[in-house]
Amino acid sequence: MKVILTGGKTGGHIFPLLKMKEVIKENHPNISFEYYGLKNSLEETICKKDKDIKFNPLELDKNGVNFKSLNTFYKEYKKVYEKIKNEKIKFIISSGGFVSLPVLLAARKLKIKYVLLEENVIMGRVVKLLYKKSFKTCLTFPIANLKGKNIVLTGNPSSQFKINPNEYRLDNKYINILVIGGSKGSKVLTDIAIKLRNMLDKKYRIILIAGKTYKDIYFEANERLLIYEFIDNLYNMMNNCDYIISRSGSSSICEALMVEKPLFLVPSRTVKDDHQYKNALYVKDNHACQIIDEKIYKIEDVIKEIVKIDKDIQVKSLMKISQNKLKISNSATKVYDEIKELLI
Repeated sequence: MKVILTGGKTGGHIFPLLKMKEVIKENHPNISFEYYGLKNSLEETICKKDKDIKFNPLELDKNGVNFKSLNTFYKEYKKVYEKIKNEKIKFIISSGGFVSLPVLLAARKLKIKYVLLEENVIMGRVVKLLYKKSFKTCLTFPIANLKGKNIVLTGNPSSQFKINPNEYRLDNKYINILVIGGSKGSKVLTDIAIKLRNMLDKKYRIILIAGKTYKDIYFEANERLLIYEFIDNLYNMMNNCDYIISRSGSSSICEALMVEKPLFLVPSRTVKDDHQYKNALYVKDNHACQIIDEKIYKIEDVIKEIVKIDKDIQVKSLMKISQNKLKISNSATKVYDEIKELLI
């Protein structure tokens, strides 16, 4: 029997699916997995390192359906349809994103049940189109006025992990500030990291996850600015740092909430539907983070807030309490409990 995973383009779409694969495999070792994602993409690179997953590349326009790409989309839909119609598919799990649309449309045509993971505080376009007929739609955050027997609040599966305090262990010589640029990298986050290194007191050290910008700034590294292109098990680094500055994708937020550290979110304002800002605003309205506006921020104000939190134990404690209230533990298991009857 087989489970199909689909969704991609960013780690926020990919890692929740891989966590669900892990949980399902633990409970049903004989289940096999296939992943449908974009050709020559991040999901292809990641999945090809996983011996439990067969990757099926789809050649779609990364910008979605338009008049010119409609014929290509239909060809890929037919390819998926023909491939899965005679296979014993238990169900499909999708984290959304345009790449999942032909797979989900084929599933509906073939009456294969599908499960949707919605990571953001507003529904993505694919989820919005297909959630009413889903077996379950699992939400990371509450979405106003969205109700139904198939709608469940589970949290983000990628936030379920076991901390290893010995991985990325840091000495106590510095107050460590983790700046997460994401897999694609971020010039704004990179600039913030370098400015903090240059302007903060020497008792602070910056750890920058630079992503694709690494090759442009690795020479800036020194004892007070550690630079990585990418690291596995990012939550262990989060746990060992004193502050976190990050984009506000769902996975980054949920992992940060789990470790309960002072959190600054820097939403990208160029993503579809401005969902990163809306994610960050939801967390801020619950007193669990501060927002840095990438367009108008002043580094002096960021430094002022870090120093303020560092000196005021009450401010730090209130944010920690708020994060504890907001986080959802064992999210992957919660999703599994909702769908395990499909694996019988």
